Amino acid sequence: MEWDTAAAHAIVLESGGIICDQFGKELSYNKEDLHNPPFVVMSLGDKKLRSQIMSWNW
Repeated sequence: MEWDTAAAHAIVLESGGIICDQFGKELSYNKEDLHNPPFVVMSLGDKKLRSQIMSWNW
C-alpha cells in the first residue's frame, strides 16, 4: 500500500537511491488503486545491479 512505502521512499531518495518497479519506473503515489506493484530498492551507484534487475522476467 502507498502509505507503507511513502516515508521509506523519501528517505531512499534523499540518500541517493531509487525505488522503482520492474520496468524501471519510479513508484507513484495518490493513485486510484493504493496497491504498489512489485518493486526494488537500490543504490543508484550500482549500475550493474540495476541493469540485472531490469532484465528479470517479473
